[in-house]
Amino acid sequence: MSKPTKAEGPPPIYSMIKHDDAVSAKKKILMAEINILNSIAYLQRYGDLRKKEMMLKIKLKNDLTDVKNHISRIIENNPKTEGIKKVIHIKHFHVHHESQRHNELGDHLKAIQDRLNALE
Repeated sequence: MSKPTKAEGPPPIYSMIKHDDAVSAKKKILMAEINILNSIAYLQRYGDLRKKEMMLKIKLKNDLTDVKNHISRIIENNPKTEGIKKVIHIKHFHVHHESQRHNELGDHLKAIQDRLNALE
């Protein structure tokens, strides 16, 4: 059997790095790792919250449907009176709220952009 040969090519190039620079680079790498792990944890919590939100929305929709049906039954079971027109208006409404997350994200992105501009 023959030994596997190393890939031929130029020899590796080595450079001298100061100890302080090496420590600083290591700290930056570790901080980046911490930030990545925090981001992963944040995304997992976000996924859990979205599931809970969806379940609550479905429950709310079902509850509103039940209330609408109960109101209709109450109106149907009330005694009918002569000379009064039957007027039933059930308005559909949607709850709109402005997401503050979008605004906060924009603020964070602007702050990061400002810091990057300050470094230049």
